Amino acid sequence: MTQTTPQAAGAERQDGSGNRILEVTNLVKHYPLMSGGVIRRRVGDVHAACDLTFHLDKGETLGLVGESGCGKSTTGKAILQLSPPTSGSVKFEGQELVGKTRKQMRSVRRDLQVVFQDPYASLNPRIPVNDIVAEPLIIHGLFKRLGRERVRELLTVVGLNPEHGNRYAHEFSGGQRQRIGIARALALEPKVLVLDEPAAGIPSDQAVRLLDVIELLPRDMAIVMIEHDMQIVRRFASAVTVLVAGTILMTGSPQEVMSADEVRSVYLGQSGHARFTADSFGA
Repeated sequence: MTQTTPQAAGAERQDGSGNRILEVTNLVKHYPLMSGGVIRRRVGDVHAACDLTFHLDKGETLGLVGESGCGKSTTGKAILQLSPPTSGSVKFEGQELVGKTRKQMRSVRRDLQVVFQDPYASLNPRIPVNDIVAEPLIIHGLFKRLGRERVRELLTVVGLNPEHGNRYAHEFSGGQRQRIGIARALALEPKVLVLDEPAAGIPSDQAVRLLDVIELLPRDMAIVMIEHDMQIVRRFASAVTVLVAGTILMTGSPQEVMSADEVRSVYLGQSGHARFTADSFGA
């Protein structure tokens, strides 16, 4: 496994070499809006993502931020082709992903991994943690070569006792479950990792430990960090894209975004955006 060393926060993570790994261009994702009972008909569309364009370089963390319902998670799923875009382009290392079949995506899945927001729904409750972490290795035919020692190593990397690998997910706290999810995501040494609000919904003390683990992720890994909390984004991200109702409001460094009047005017002091408050900006 790639040796894990602390990642530098903010712009320090970029060395200026500019090694493009992910390029999203004019990404659109619409969901049909249906009406009726027995006979249902399409009456419109929900515009979850509208003409989004951004990129990610090797070793960079991009913060994708905004209030609940602005299209952050939808964008993450579209990048991974878990929810294929309506239109637009998603290129990984120059390879177009949009339009690929599930079979064609299988080889790419090794390099594109995700940690979902809900630690209670994202782990299989019927198998022990060792098997949860080993699952990607088994699927891609690597388990026989790497074996249980790799699983133990991964659990150690995320700060869990490998001796507890025979326990089930329900025996762990929410924060520990997220660390199990990170271990599973790291199993194949991905090049791009999507973190979908991993610290949301878990107690603050567990969130602190989880964020410490994220800071120790491999330095050359590119990360899309989906967040509502600008304090977390400021700690990790080298660039930030702010979404409003599925569109890009602004892209810039964390410092530029947090000081921009257009961002603060949208997200501060409005009752409809309770999760993206002054506390998120450190105000």
